[in-house]
Order: sequence, then structure tokens, then C-alpha cells
Amino acid sequence: MPDLTDIAEVMDNSGDTKNTGGYNSKLMAAKVDSAKCAGSGACVEACPVEAIKLVDNKAVVDKDECTDCGACVDECPNQAITLD
Repeated sequence: MPDLTDIAEVMDNSGDTKNTGGYNSKLMAAKVDSAKCAGSGACVEACPVEAIKLVDNKAVVDKDECTDCGACVDECPNQAITLD
């Protein structure tokens, strides 16, 4: 069985895996509960890949850009973001 830490291939979204620094993981783009989102912008500032924008004062995640790092989850003051 191959050592998964040696695998560095990146698959597109249809492959359900993405390179995350030397290992492959399941894609889990951040999800925003718009009922909880107050539009503070803390998640936008925290996102290292600029995958989150405010649209009509609500956070919107670009699933294709999100690397599922969780930085936005930690910074959201209303706990409106989860990784699923």
C-alpha cells in the first residue's frame, strides 16, 4: 500500500480530493449559515486564498477556491461557518 504522505497529486473537484501540503484529503468547502452570518467580514480577512466574499452583507464561499483550512471557522464571531 502506498504511503499517503508521499502522494502529491492534485485532482479536480470531480475527484473529490485536493492537495493539502503533501497528503490528499476529502474536499470540504466551508459552508455559511446565512441566518447566523452578520456580515462582519472577519472570515474574508482570515481566508488565505481569498475564497470568501461578502455579497449583500453575507459571506459567500467560492467552493472551487476554498482549501478547507478552517481559518474562517475560527474567526467568525457568530459561528456561522462550518466545514462539512
